Amino acid sequence: MVDQNPGQGGRSGRPNIVEQLSLLPLLDGLPVAEIERLAGLVVPVTVEPGGHVVRQGEQGEEIFLIVAGTADVFEHEPSGRAQKVAQMRKGEFFGEISLLTAQPRTADVVASTRLDMLRLRRSDYLQFLAGRTDLHARVTESAAQRAGATLKRLTPGPPLRGTPSPFDRLLHRLIDHEIDTMRAAEVRGDPITFDEVVNFYGATRFLYPAKLGVLETQFDAVRATWERLIAANDDVFKILMLRRVVDGQLVVKNSICAFEYVPGSWQIQHLVSADRHERSGTLASLIGMIDWLYGRPDVKSARWTYRPDNPGTSRLFGGLAAVLPSDRSLHSLLDYYVTRLPPGGPSAQTVLDDVTIRLAEPHDLADVRALYRARHPLMPEWLCLDDPQLVGLNARYRAHGMHRSRDLWLAVRAGQICGTVTCWWASEGVNFSFIENATDDLVIDQAMPADVRTTIARELLTSSMNHYQSRGRPYAVGLVDVESARLDQGIASLPRTSKKYARLCVEHSCFPAAREYFERHYSRLLLQRSDFDESDGGGEFGGPGE
Repeated sequence: MVDQNPGQGGRSGRPNIVEQLSLLPLLDGLPVAEIERLAGLVVPVTVEPGGHVVRQGEQGEEIFLIVAGTADVFEHEPSGRAQKVAQMRKGEFFGEISLLTAQPRTADVVASTRLDMLRLRRSDYLQFLAGRTDLHARVTESAAQRAGATLKRLTPGPPLRGTPSPFDRLLHRLIDHEIDTMRAAEVRGDPITFDEVVNFYGATRFLYPAKLGVLETQFDAVRATWERLIAANDDVFKILMLRRVVDGQLVVKNSICAFEYVPGSWQIQHLVSADRHERSGTLASLIGMIDWLYGRPDVKSARWTYRPDNPGTSRLFGGLAAVLPSDRSLHSLLDYYVTRLPPGGPSAQTVLDDVTIRLAEPHDLADVRALYRARHPLMPEWLCLDDPQLVGLNARYRAHGMHRSRDLWLAVRAGQICGTVTCWWASEGVNFSFIENATDDLVIDQAMPADVRTTIARELLTSSMNHYQSRGRPYAVGLVDVESARLDQGIASLPRTSKKYARLCVEHSCFPAAREYFERHYSRLLLQRSDFDESDGGGEFGGPGE
């Protein structure tokens, strides 16, 4: 290998290098000023026919851009025999796997003709990358595709029980670089705007026409909430957006966000992909959010709410629920209710003579904890009942011009608390389905007869609806756990819709297992295993929380 201008970054032949760079497909759409900057970082090199550019197994931290000639790619089998697996031509590049992961070279690259290239070292690549997440996304995607192709050749047949450790290291590096691509926008200070979010959600049909119709009357309030949420990023709210270059334009391809639900527990939502069957960015978004939450010392748990009738989300999160320990996670199926409140509020149901419905008081909290603990041992912690009205969290939201609080309604029978439900109060639009303002977490003492449980549930919900209306709320939203409440007879004040949600609550200690679970999906994607079914549903993972 001969450096034409060693140590000079190609400066003596800079005009020619700029022209060569501008013709490379990898750099398509890159502004002229950026190409000129890159020209000062690359080094022209030449290899004569038969010469090795890189050798399998050697360390390397450089990427090569071919400007003239061809090169053959050889992989060495365990027996030592070299097998030609590809030929590279003008306009292509190689070496990105070692550059990204610091792993040894995965193949020999041998010049089959005189080979003119531009070499870029890792340190210079990272310096240039600081302003070009779109270019980095292309290089990362190429590394993922080539790694997957190599691994598929090396591991034919059914899925492996144990993935080779070099692959694990590569996998972690690729995911980390996807995440870094999302976070680079934050480092550079690229603003995320409400219009960008809502236009992306609309283009992907995450916000479908009927939903936009529902939002229309509250749209100004939703906009105000989201503008404040975005301004509060990294405090009570977190959003990650993965942008890629399409036809020379930097566009959003994946998004995920979360808000602090109660102190120490975050609601993860809006996992949205622009493309059907696009998974690498989707999975990287999930892992990026888990990593961000896991790295915060104040986070104790997380929760996902997703549509179980979406095959992609159901398979992804339902599968996660199945592998997590039941004593540290809870998977529930919820009925979604929504109604416009009639004048005067919902009509009262038949009240049991010995049942009183009232708001919780401080001395009730021990019994409320016991009732929720019967549903799941960690539920009192997940709901942070130490601060029943969320005074502390509400203060943090108010610092950003928003609010988040709640009221606990109780059913008391013969002096004993036998049921409870939560009325959430939050700035409108955090979720776009208003479930951040829902009546939720209905729990009834299962020791009572079924008809009594149903009556008490109706009374709690009716009282909460009246409470909403007394505060000037024109609508009501409810999420009812059908497995525990068994309200199949229906509730007059909350007409059941066809929409259902599933909710997964996960304790903090489960976060590493959740990350590993999503990494395994990513590895199947790279290996193109048949057990990562391409039939998963529309709007790919088109919306926990929608």
